[in-house]
Amino acid sequence: MKLLYVVLDGAGDEPIEQLKGKTPLEFAKTPNLDKIALKSRLGIMHLLPHGIAPESDEAALALLGFDPFRFHKGRGPLEAFGAGIIGKNFKNKVILRCNFAKISGNEIINTEYVPTKEEIKKIEAIGIKNAKFKYTYGHRGVLILSGKVSARISNTNPTYQIVADKVTTALPKDEKLFLQQCRPLDSSASAKGTAELVNLFTKKTKDILGNKVIISRGAGSSLPKIKMKGR
Repeated sequence: MKLLYVVLDGAGDEPIEQLKGKTPLEFAKTPNLDKIALKSRLGIMHLLPHGIAPESDEAALALLGFDPFRFHKGRGPLEAFGAGIIGKNFKNKVILRCNFAKISGNEIINTEYVPTKEEIKKIEAIGIKNAKFKYTYGHRGVLILSGKVSARISNTNPTYQIVADKVTTALPKDEKLFLQQCRPLDSSASAKGTAELVNLFTKKTKDILGNKVIISRGAGSSLPKIKMKGR
């Protein structure tokens, strides 16, 4: 038996005034999806335990039958690998998924700011030893750290909270958001040094961009080790 997953990641969205209070999905004409739905088994799946709003990568692993608490290795490596920035060799590297964000003082007012070409060029040219930023798409990029580094660090992005190891939960955005300091999650010198490196990079991005900053999350040093089974 063959299964076809149609995953509309983020399609739910939020009601928009220009669409008369409807979400983009409610407003959209979806004849092909409607035809598929008529021939499908529909339902609701909880991909992670209640109380965890999963990221896309965690949810995708769960949909394919892989427990994110066992297999998820962080959003950063997946972003870099998917964008073709790095291959499968992550030796002595830690990679974080980054967002360009707008900021007022220490309050983040837009977590998904799409930068200009000039802003991207300035951030990619930051000269910090063992730290390199690469832009990927839209509001996104990756921070690649090398040397004696550790992925046991916290996020500076305030919209995602670490639940256990590499599994995170998305937090509600209906309250004020503030830039977070990166903290070591264990007592090792490598974790402390890595957190300091991230904080230095964050400060420099704010100094350069003024009312914008780079926020990071999902530190990891490897890809998920999974093997798909087919017939």
